[in-house]
Amino acid sequence: MRGVPLLVLVLLAAAAPRAAAEGETAPPPAPPPAAERKPAEPKAALEKTGPEALALIAVAAERQGSGPTSAAAAVTAFRITFSTVVVYTAKGDKYQASGSTETFAFPDRVRSEWAAEGKRTTTGHSGRVGWVKRDGEAVRVFSDPEGRDREDVRDLEQRRRMLRLVHRAFFLGNLAAGDAPVRLLPDGPFTPPSNDAAAAKPVPCHHLVRPATAEDPEVHLYLGMEEKDPVAAVIPPEVRADGSRTSSWVLTVAYDEEEPKKAKLPEGLKVPFWLELFEVPPAAGARPVLRIQAGVESMVIDPAAIPDSVFRAPKE
Repeated sequence: MRGVPLLVLVLLAAAAPRAAAEGETAPPPAPPPAAERKPAEPKAALEKTGPEALALIAVAAERQGSGPTSAAAAVTAFRITFSTVVVYTAKGDKYQASGSTETFAFPDRVRSEWAAEGKRTTTGHSGRVGWVKRDGEAVRVFSDPEGRDREDVRDLEQRRRMLRLVHRAFFLGNLAAGDAPVRLLPDGPFTPPSNDAAAAKPVPCHHLVRPATAEDPEVHLYLGMEEKDPVAAVIPPEVRADGSRTSSWVLTVAYDEEEPKKAKLPEGLKVPFWLELFEVPPAAGARPVLRIQAGVESMVIDPAAIPDSVFRAPKE
């Protein structure tokens, strides 16, 4: 795409409807993505972020324009409108969505809206329940996560994963805030996943790790050695109680000098114009699977423009 190397990770779309009004007894919430969360580290292990990591974060955040977002001014919510979204389903299908908007509030409230095949879909999670609404159908709250809502819940969880990674990669100033210490691992090459094996080339990177907390899974951030721009954000695999492993997820980002000039972005913030989400299955030797490609058109980070009400299921 415009000669810019594509990068990595995963997302998907949801479907279906019927909502409980505020104040009514809500059905059981869609289960949080607990499989991707390691237990929070003991408080004794939660030392402060080291000076070398803080120095790197400060430089990277200043170049990104997200330095002022740290501490009390940390960005906790955002809305992104995408010019292009291509979704690759688990069944091997592919479709292009239009008018796609993703709204996120930390740690994992989300609202997704898009149109495909002439029908508009809106899905989200209020922090209590997941829900979906399609044109011509009633709102449906997810009440059967292991049955009829299983695919919808899976799709919604993929969106929540991707948007948490976007939150980490787009606002590096946030890394200096919070109780979890960010560790600086040895520099080295990172090879972003690619559908084109010939295009998968290692990139010299700084490697930061933010450990899991009660609200957030462990996240690895790779910053290019030269520009200090994010190259990828990764949620590593987890080991389930039965010994099996989950997939890992990789979000890759690409920059272009011309594309941001066309986008409506917060002043002074350097935002990637192209994102790719990959799933890396746990099987030994498994190749990364492309799940979502998205081109950024605009972004809003004003909390007044993202009230809690946007995440609630519509009345009808």
